[in-house]
Amino acid sequence: MIDLAIIPARGGSKRILNKNIKMFCGKPLIEWTVDAVEKSESVKDYVISTDIPKILEKYSKAVKRPEELCGDEVYMSSVIKELLTHYPRSVETIAIMQVTSPLRIAQDIDEAARLYDDQNANWTVVSVEPLTVPKRMYNEHEEPLDFQTEHRSQEEPEIYWARNSAIFIFSRTYFEATNRFLTDKQTLYKMPKSRSIDINEPEDWMMAEALMKARLGQ
Repeated sequence: MIDLAIIPARGGSKRILNKNIKMFCGKPLIEWTVDAVEKSESVKDYVISTDIPKILEKYSKAVKRPEELCGDEVYMSSVIKELLTHYPRSVETIAIMQVTSPLRIAQDIDEAARLYDDQNANWTVVSVEPLTVPKRMYNEHEEPLDFQTEHRSQEEPEIYWARNSAIFIFSRTYFEATNRFLTDKQTLYKMPKSRSIDINEPEDWMMAEALMKARLGQ
């Protein structure tokens, strides 16, 4: 079980203006994450850390982020550290749910939480997406990394995994001892690419919106 899910929602987005409250498929972007967290059977409580007045007004779980933690250079660990001072020691299993992952669903949260509960060590559970690395690639000098000119298509890709920033689950004890929420060894919760877009650029927004509309049958 997740004792506390933290939803960070700072204002001041430069690449996509007012990103966290911008309308996304009929709802503010943040609401897709709030809905997934509220529908999850694994989250006991959640909090939204924000400096955005509209979010503070709308959501009962929103708390005002201290001004000194609202700058572009502030690390997430500082935000987590400040928030945890308001919760008792019994709040031990913590999660981070980024607003920029609107395609994540409650099932993802529940499966990642079970993965955390079932593992034999308090490693951070991180959500990842498959990353296909073709053999026909080039380096920064525009030189081919593989000098063979032909591959059968089924031989071409190699599958790796890349963090998609949708879900992080970790131990408060580890975090307070190290000021880090990513352990050296991590457990991967593998999500499909169709639910893994992390919206940072306008192009990400367009792709995520297209996928959500397809999901909703629009």
